Amino acid sequence: MVHNRAPDGMDISGDAVAVIPIEKSSQDDAPVRGTPELTSGPSDTSLGDISQGQDLITEEANGNVESGGHSEDRDDAAKVSYPPGKPDSTPTTDFSEPKSVPGSNINPVFNSTITENSGNTTNTNYGNTVNKNCGNTTTNNRTSHNIRVQRMMAREYHTVITNNYSGFSLDKETIKTLVQTAAAEMPNITQRYHVPAGNEKAMVELALFDMVIVCDNSNSMWIYSDAMKKTLRHLVTVSSLLLPKGITIRFLNTNNDGKDLYENITEGYEVDKIFQDATFLGIKRLWNGPELGDIVNQDIIHPMIIRKARAGELKRPVITIMLTDADIPPQGRETLKSGIRSCKNAPDLEKYGDKAALFVLSRVGNNKRGKEFVSQLEKDTSINDMLHCSPDSLDKWLADCQKIGNENKYTGKLIELFLTALDRNGAA
Repeated sequence: MVHNRAPDGMDISGDAVAVIPIEKSSQDDAPVRGTPELTSGPSDTSLGDISQGQDLITEEANGNVESGGHSEDRDDAAKVSYPPGKPDSTPTTDFSEPKSVPGSNINPVFNSTITENSGNTTNTNYGNTVNKNCGNTTTNNRTSHNIRVQRMMAREYHTVITNNYSGFSLDKETIKTLVQTAAAEMPNITQRYHVPAGNEKAMVELALFDMVIVCDNSNSMWIYSDAMKKTLRHLVTVSSLLLPKGITIRFLNTNNDGKDLYENITEGYEVDKIFQDATFLGIKRLWNGPELGDIVNQDIIHPMIIRKARAGELKRPVITIMLTDADIPPQGRETLKSGIRSCKNAPDLEKYGDKAALFVLSRVGNNKRGKEFVSQLEKDTSINDMLHCSPDSLDKWLADCQKIGNENKYTGKLIELFLTALDRNGAA
């Protein structure tokens, strides 16, 4: 290279003459100039730039870099140009330690170490590990706790059944299904139907009972037919809460379809269909037909309970629910009480204990004579451990729950009625 030098003695102090510095070696003691601002990106020998170039090449292969080699979103990368290469070839990178650039304070090795080792390692190990372990551990612990609680409750429910109902030939799979369902669903059921806490074991017992309902469809009950129908729909729900099974409905008078007995009713729409043919004319009473006590004694106590027990075919305990205004003539009253006594004292039921049969008189309407008869039944110590009467009329309970728009609460009140009967019987 040729340098223009001024001859000796020539005056070069004028501004018109440009001063060109003489290139010196790195060993010279000349002062270090300030670091110039980089307008075209960092030095090509920086490892950080090499890494950046690799990223851009990768982005170009994915279709994210424009034809000029500039990124659409990253301004830093746009300032660096790279030599063209073959599209399908892997870029060659020299990873040897770069030399420091004279007159520059940039240390490429130091900067690269921070970017690769400090930044990336922290993001990968710290962030991912904390998030993964913290969340999953909490969820797993909660799930494990719930499983342990359910298993414990299932064992307790199983113990209640085996201790109190060992005389019945209950199918093992039925018991298993019942206790597992109760352990998993009981909190939801008690909350949905407003059943007070502490009744869980009694509800498992109630689920074992076959439910038979005697409907008084005499003429005086016509005004309460809708309340009876809705009550039967709720009883279908109660019967199958924990163990799917239907109910049996026995009418006092024969309906228009020529039937008075309906078995295995599992859905509410079946109840609606039955009441389409229900009659409340009181034909049997006009012709001196059987009263409520006759139906309970002749059609339920003997054929469904005592005879089955004698033949060893009584698979489950039976709860008989009477929906009536309780306005029963004197003869019918005594028939009802004597029938319940015969069931209580039947020798064939001894091996089943006092859990074989239970009776509930659920009063409908506000008949004065009916209320007096219910009061007499409650005071009869010969049967009041097996018979329980509702303190209020069911139609009033239903109306109160409908006013607040919560018929689930009515279902809950029916459940509590039966649980009270269980408690008086000594089963709960």
